[in-house]
Amino acid sequence: MVVRPRTPLPEIVLVVGLSLVAGWIVRTLAPPSLVRDGQRLPVGLASLPGPGTHHEAAGLAPSSVSDEPVPHFLGGAFLAAHLLAIALAIGLRLVRRVRARLAAQLLFATLIATAAGAAAMLAARFGYGDRLAPREVLLGGVEVARYAFIAALALVVIFGFRDETERIRT
Repeated sequence: MVVRPRTPLPEIVLVVGLSLVAGWIVRTLAPPSLVRDGQRLPVGLASLPGPGTHHEAAGLAPSSVSDEPVPHFLGGAFLAAHLLAIALAIGLRLVRRVRARLAAQLLFATLIATAAGAAAMLAARFGYGDRLAPREVLLGGVEVARYAFIAALALVVIFGFRDETERIRT
């Protein structure tokens, strides 16, 4: 009997795919850019907060990150990938201890969805700070969590939970 290490390819594809989805959804939340046709647009004084005024995030000037969409997208996806990889490693260890197959699959999908949503919200907060309304950040995180739940559930239904090694008879 030959013992061959198990390939982590399905998990890697899941983490990379969900981190790109998280980065994309965070990017859609971005405030409008101040750059049009290579020219910086002036920010109206009405959009800047005054002393002692209460304002919503929509009234604030866009962050400088919104002028550079590609680095922000890649940075948000990179942050989400790290958080998802950590959650995946912890989640697989915990879920393998659950005896019921359906419960383990649902628990795993829920853990990944929660981690993906939290990663998207964290990336939005780091990228845009208080330029986004908390409601928008929460809705973006929930949208990422929806995609992540379906993707994680599909992964465990198709590939299942295997031991660390597969035993092959020769």
